[in-house]
Amino acid sequence: MFYPGEGHGNRKAASRMDYNMRMMRWMEHYLKAPGGDPPPYKLDLDSVKPKEDDDKSES
Repeated sequence: MFYPGEGHGNRKAASRMDYNMRMMRWMEHYLKAPGGDPPPYKLDLDSVKPKEDDDKSES
């Protein structure tokens, strides 16, 4: 994955978040699940949104 404006390592928070999400998905896909074809390129960001119950418990 190439992140524009980044060299070795990711300095921007958005790049780090994207990288970490992809690494977690890769590990879940190949280490915990049966594997097979690579996971889709597009990330499902809805899976990382806080649930409404989580928002209420913090207030």
